[in-house]
Amino acid sequence: MLVHLNPFAAGPAAVLWGGWDQLGAWVYPVHRLDRPASGVLVLGRSREAASRLAERFRTGGVQKDYLAVVRGYTEEGG
Repeated sequence: MLVHLNPFAAGPAAVLWGGWDQLGAWVYPVHRLDRPASGVLVLGRSREAASRLAERFRTGGVQKDYLAVVRGYTEEGG
């Protein structure tokens, strides 16, 4: 799913419009976590909040922890 509308992409779906449709307010993109793997987005509910959070990402003030939900069994340490 696109973050911003793009004239070269098919269809009007974009995250920023989805925020408007679901929340009745604009959302502001801050960071895309591991785009090639999952594309999870961090969004701010205001420009000010997005700006402050983006600064934390830029300065290393955000720690990313990865968790997985699995079904079945994994090898030791897997």
